[in-house]
Order: sequence, then C-alpha cells, then structure tokens
Amino acid sequence: RAAYFEMRPVHYARAVLLRDGDAPLPPPVPQMDRLVYEQLKRLGNNLNQILRHLHITRGQAPPSLEPLLKDIRAVLDRGAILGP
Repeated sequence: RAAYFEMRPVHYARAVLLRDGDAPLPPPVPQMDRLVYEQLKRLGNNLNQILRHLHITRGQAPPSLEPLLKDIRAVLDRGAILGP
C-alpha cells in the first residue's frame, strides 16, 4: 500500500495512524516536488539543530540565517511541496 502512494512504509504507517477518522490519505508527492520536499526536510533538520544549540548556549542566530529562512519561506509560499 505504501508503494501505491509512493511513500516509504514508515511514512505510510504514520499517515494511516494519524489521519482523522475516514479522512483519505494525502496524495503522493509528484516526483519533481519530492526532490524539493526532501531538501526542505534536510534544511529543517539542520535548522532545528542550529536552534537547539543556540537555545542551549543562549547564543544569537547568525545574520546569514535570515536570508536562508526567507528563501525557504518563498519556496513554501509557492507551494512547491504541495504540487499542482
């Protein structure tokens, strides 16, 4: 079933377990958008690690972080991971 939705089994299981009642599963992510989605996931993981470190050390975010966040927001606003 996971393969039908072009999902890894772990992601399919999570979607099934966390969906609302009889809500349908999300449609599969188109192939081009899947690449963007995977890159955004990696960026999100890296940003999370940076923010964790900043919270622990009570440090300041580097000024170079804001342009990156602006670019990520622009990609999300265009709906690149949601497909057509």
